[in-house]
Amino acid sequence: FFNLTWPLCLGFWWASQRESSRRHGSSARIGSEPHTMLIPCLSMLLLAPLVAASRGGVLILAAQLGGALALLAVTGGRGGRIASIVIGITFSAVAVVAWLVAGAHLSERFSTVFKDKLSGRGELYEVARRMAEDFPWLGSGPESFTSLYGLYRTDIHDAWEAFAHDDFLETRVTFGRIGLTLVLALLATVPIQLFRGRGRSVGSTIPSFTLLGLAGFLVHAKFDFPDRKST
Repeated sequence: FFNLTWPLCLGFWWASQRESSRRHGSSARIGSEPHTMLIPCLSMLLLAPLVAASRGGVLILAAQLGGALALLAVTGGRGGRIASIVIGITFSAVAVVAWLVAGAHLSERFSTVFKDKLSGRGELYEVARRMAEDFPWLGSGPESFTSLYGLYRTDIHDAWEAFAHDDFLETRVTFGRIGLTLVLALLATVPIQLFRGRGRSVGSTIPSFTLLGLAGFLVHAKFDFPDRKST
């Protein structure tokens, strides 16, 4: 959820920074505008996924950061390139703090990525696919995944998983193909509303960074969250 929020925070900062530069030009003093406070807020949001030592969260953060720096450099001209340097320096400082706080735990998490086979995701997905085949169109019903999972295990000693760790696959299991199609159709309306919806125009900056946050969120939904203990 921090990876959903920090791109929006960065987008608000960059939109405000561009507006300040347009109004004041070169006479604007650094730190004279209130939107400068968004930078320390951004630092805290960037720090959270690193300190949490979530493998998926860190990887999504890295990918989103690359996309954010590219957006700043490509769409913002000279000011955007300077902004990308500022954000790069900010993230570097955040990474150092994160390493001092949780570096050992983070290293341990990534060192076991192949040993634990991504926490047994492959076997879990295989069971979930078998469940989806038994309830193809209308699904097994909301919140039924946890109750049914144990009936599909090949070994009674295997973990009884509470979630599929793949929201799209779990939605297919519990709501079927029809329900999953409706959910995907609703998601498809988000970019349409961002760029063509009614309301006050805010340009393309904030919608672009909002989509960046949503893209990371949906990728994370496909492979990682929610993280809940098995029984």
